[in-house]
Amino acid sequence: MDDPLEKRFLKGDYGEAFKYLDSAFVTKNAYAVKAFDKDSLYISADTLLAVKRHDVDSTSLVKAFHKARFYKSNANGKADSLVYNQTKGLMQFYKDPILFSGDNQVTGDYIEAYTNAKTEKLDSMKVFNNAFVIAKVDSLVENEYHQIKGKYLTVLFQDDKIDFINVEENAVALTYMDDTDQKTKVKERYGVNISYCGIIEVDVVGKDVELVACRIKSDGKMYPLSKFPEEMRYLPDFKWRISERLNTWRDIFIESK
Repeated sequence: MDDPLEKRFLKGDYGEAFKYLDSAFVTKNAYAVKAFDKDSLYISADTLLAVKRHDVDSTSLVKAFHKARFYKSNANGKADSLVYNQTKGLMQFYKDPILFSGDNQVTGDYIEAYTNAKTEKLDSMKVFNNAFVIAKVDSLVENEYHQIKGKYLTVLFQDDKIDFINVEENAVALTYMDDTDQKTKVKERYGVNISYCGIIEVDVVGKDVELVACRIKSDGKMYPLSKFPEEMRYLPDFKWRISERLNTWRDIFIESK
């Protein structure tokens, strides 16, 4: 089902269109593609429903029910269901959502992702309840992960990559500390910092995570790498699910990995 005005099409093994309701649905191997000038958004699920609400505010929606997956150049992920508000550039993820951007994993009870109308790129996320960001520190070291968690979390993107993270309420950050030799320019890991705060702000540059601010009842400790307690290596509810990341748009058709 092609909708050239919305630059979008839906495809599946079975579909129905309702002219007077300005809606359509497809099921069985269902997927949708929203074309942008420089990128595209791919969505798949057991069932997809596209609708335009003329009687309200002309909002154009795509609803994906059960085993929903999406892929965009700078982010991808899945949830039980999602709603894409094309008019607002808003994607809402429900029930066990997980999103990936590069090597960063974002989870929570409910996630909203926003696309910039001018750049047509995903530029921010909001995570509600049990918010958790995990990033692999070094591909050569198996058990080292930057970890940031709290009740509410905001993620900002810059140049298609996560640039800044703000965490609120019961915020915790576990970050690995590096120092660069001024002569050789080689980085050497020397410690692990754990911070407990009401609000935590973090800058992300490549694989480096730097704590910018720790506000409201701040507490924490920096451990030399050799004396870092093994039982503190993972924050509560830690679960690294990188095998579920979608590496290409074709992975939207793969239910589990």
